[in-house]
Parts: sequence; C-alpha cells; structure tokens
Amino acid sequence: MPINSHIQVPKGVLKYFADPISKKVWYLDIQKGKIRKVSPRKLGCSLDYFSGDMEDFLDANVESPVSKLNKKARDFCLGEDQTITITVQDQVTVKLYVKNLLVRSKFALQSILDNSITAELFNDQSNHDDLVYTGLVTKGSIDDLLKKGKVSLLVNHTEHNLVIPRNGFYSIISQGVEYLIIPISPKGAWMIILQPASQGDDIDESTHYIEQAMNGKFIVQYTIT
Repeated sequence: MPINSHIQVPKGVLKYFADPISKKVWYLDIQKGKIRKVSPRKLGCSLDYFSGDMEDFLDANVESPVSKLNKKARDFCLGEDQTITITVQDQVTVKLYVKNLLVRSKFALQSILDNSITAELFNDQSNHDDLVYTGLVTKGSIDDLLKKGKVSLLVNHTEHNLVIPRNGFYSIISQGVEYLIIPISPKGAWMIILQPASQGDDIDESTHYIEQAMNGKFIVQYTIT
C-alpha cells in the first residue's frame, strides 16, 4: 500500500496548526509570502517519497521524541503547566529536529542530485532515503552550527496565532543575532539563538530583540538544567 510521506514537516507537527472547523492547516507559503490553509494530507506530501523502513527510522529517532517534547511545551504555552524545564537532552532533541528539517529540504535533495555521481543509478525513493539517513547520522557543518546554539521556548501572548512555514522554521536576524524560530503550535515555538549576543547583553535585551523582530509580545523561557 502506498505511503503518503510528509517530505519535510511531520504530520505530528502540522496537525496543531489545523483550523478547528475546516481541519485544514494554516501555513506560510514562503515563496509567495502569503498565509494559506490546506489539508495536512496535501501539504508537503508525496506518495512513497520515503520507504516504510525510512518512515519507521524517522518516527523512532526524530518525530516521536520531538512530539513528546512538543506536548510538554504546548501545555506550558497554554498555561496548563506553570513551569517548564528545558533539559540538555531536550536541546538535543530540538536541534536534531531542526537538522531533520534541513536534510529533508528540496535544497538538500537538489544539491545531492547535482553533485552525486551515483544518484542516477538509484530510484528516487532510494535517493531520498539515503540523503536523509546519511544527513542525520553524519556529523558536519549543520551540527557545528547548531551545537553552539541555545534552545529556548518562545511563548506567544499576542492576539495573532503563529502559522507553520512550509520548511518548518523561520530565520530571523536582529541586532546582529541570528535566531531560528520553530513553531510547534499557534501559541508557541522553539527558538535557537545561533549567535550569542555581544558581551554584556542580558536576557532582557535578547528578549527585546525578539519582540522587535516578531512585532509582538512574546515571553522567552530560558530554564535550562
């Protein structure tokens, strides 16, 4: 039976951006700069893009761990839990999820197809599987970039809901600091600070930068153990 693979953003993340009435997912079409909604079965999907084995691998190593962590974060964002602790392992889980988004991108696939001398010997599904598996288990420049990043939770207290971009994350540069914003619900997102603020900056100033960049009222949680 054909598998309807989600190419980049897992269904377990997309479903939390679904309209309660239409059940369609609110997402940002980055290329056209417009917010749209579509069925989660159609957003970034392709039949048999990944093999069953690769779907199982992604579920066990990326999607299930981040889904459990996202639940904890969503409960906090909605006020169901009063405190949240972001552990070292939680940071690893978030960073692996971001790496997963990057290696599953169309850009990564095209790069492999353009530079590989063996890709043409295999079918599309095999190339997709090989790209993602190799990208996730191999240490490289993505790991070097994310290793230095600090993971925090961004809580949306504005009247406007976050939407999911097709690639799963936003990149923002403010005051010389680069941030990755990874929405997990309309009211919350993981945030990775890729470049630390200059010496002497504190958390309040960093929070101010985010408020400026996102044009709204957000609270950044820095609880890490």
